[in-house]
Amino acid sequence: MSESEDNEKPSFWQSPVTRGVLNGIVFVGLLMAMQVQGLFQAPRPLTEESVVQHVIAGCIFGFIMYLVELWKLRRRTNAAKAARDTVRAKLEDEDDRPTGSGKSD
Repeated sequence: MSESEDNEKPSFWQSPVTRGVLNGIVFVGLLMAMQVQGLFQAPRPLTEESVVQHVIAGCIFGFIMYLVELWKLRRRTNAAKAARDTVRAKLEDEDDRPTGSGKSD
């Protein structure tokens, strides 16, 4: 396996930062829509204070989702590395075994 395959980076849309930012933005939009539409309580207009609260909540949510995505990426990378190491160890063990039938004349 080449080094480029081992160090494959996720695409822009799959990077933890992008996913965290997008999750935060979507969360802010959903909070605002729920407030205006009155999904869980009586509908209320958006005020400057409520928008600031929603943006802060979106930043916190986005940061948490960034950490989750970073953890998932690291876990996948470690699992792939462990699988490659296991296969290499098995191949080395097979190479070390004698290939003769064990009978001598």
